[in-house]
Amino acid sequence: MSDKKDSNIAAVVVVVIIATVCAAGLAFIKDLTADAIQAALDNETLSAVAKVVPKNCEADLAKQFVFPEGEGGLTFYPAYDKATGDLCAFAVKTQDDKGYGGRLQLLAGFSHLDNPEGLVLQRVYVLTHSETPGLGSKATVGQDEDPDTWGDDPVKVFGVNFRMKQVKDMSFTAKKAAEAGPNDVSAITASTVTSRAVTNAAKKAAELVKGNLEALKQKGAR
Repeated sequence: MSDKKDSNIAAVVVVVIIATVCAAGLAFIKDLTADAIQAALDNETLSAVAKVVPKNCEADLAKQFVFPEGEGGLTFYPAYDKATGDLCAFAVKTQDDKGYGGRLQLLAGFSHLDNPEGLVLQRVYVLTHSETPGLGSKATVGQDEDPDTWGDDPVKVFGVNFRMKQVKDMSFTAKKAAEAGPNDVSAITASTVTSRAVTNAAKKAAELVKGNLEALKQKGAR
């Protein structure tokens, strides 16, 4: 009986030792790969930000901040002139929860920060979505290509709606292409819900930047 009890104890000890070694090994691997994973995420963010700010501007992830602070704030990525180091643009991570497939996230880039009336929406870049392939997913058409190749037809490339637009002139209203005016958003055919979600996300960022430009410039200054 004693031998059986000792055997059970020994088995438990072995299991505990194995579990401890495995846990230590997993922790070591996690620590070993954490920096590499973070570096990959940072590179992905920098690549997306670079698409929505002027080519002469470069983001500094160390200067990112949330505004307004707390729940509901948006993440801002300040970008600086490569030659002078001056603040020259913001990329804003924004979202809308009413896409056809739920939440849709995008980056909206803003330049010409001298005053709210001169604020320019450079372009938008959809980060995540669950929209219908071939329909709502058309919101991402061309977004990884040079926007200089897009042309000026928003029916072909939805992103044209948000490229180099004076914020003060935009209605931020998605309408059928045949009904949209020059300051409206031409909706994707058969995907009004998606079009409206992208438009509302861009509007949220634009209104936040336009209404708080001086405070944002102070937070983003080096």
